[in-house]
Amino acid sequence: LIADGLRSLSRQNQNLLLSYGNPQGFLPLRQQLQLKLAELEIAATPDQIVTTSGVTQALDLVARHFTQPGDTIFVDDPAWFLMFGSFVTLGTKVVGIPRLADGPDIAKLAELAALHKPKLYVINSVLHNPTSTSLSAAKAFQILKIAEQHDFTIVEDDIYCDMHPGAAVQPATRIAALDQLNRVIYLG
Repeated sequence: LIADGLRSLSRQNQNLLLSYGNPQGFLPLRQQLQLKLAELEIAATPDQIVTTSGVTQALDLVARHFTQPGDTIFVDDPAWFLMFGSFVTLGTKVVGIPRLADGPDIAKLAELAALHKPKLYVINSVLHNPTSTSLSAAKAFQILKIAEQHDFTIVEDDIYCDMHPGAAVQPATRIAALDQLNRVIYLG
């Protein structure tokens, strides 16, 4: 049965079976992800989407592309602890931004941004790990303003997107929906 299936598939899709594929990922999958992002009010084309083996690989890819040794990366504090080691191995400085119930401490974010000139700010906007809190719309807007003022990129880690109970139960603001991927790299 399996041999028959493989023979049939090989007759129809030799290019698909014999090539490495697109480095960005399988186009039909990226097209489906485009539809999922549209449900979250994030406009993206398949060309703007890259698939990875998981958020850890995505964070590493982004950090390697956007930073150099000596650059600063902001992360939520508390945050997923494995992220810190990954960034430190790249030679970057990791600075924690205190996390409150509705998002980061905005005054501290502005103060530390002026002091450290970060390249990236990695944040869980929805169902933050480990607090499970979500970002308020006001805080999302303020984060975008500070990022614009201090010229850093926001990496929105929305890994728990599909676990969110929905707007009727708990509102969820995605920074990428407000920004439309101009200053935000959305991971989810």
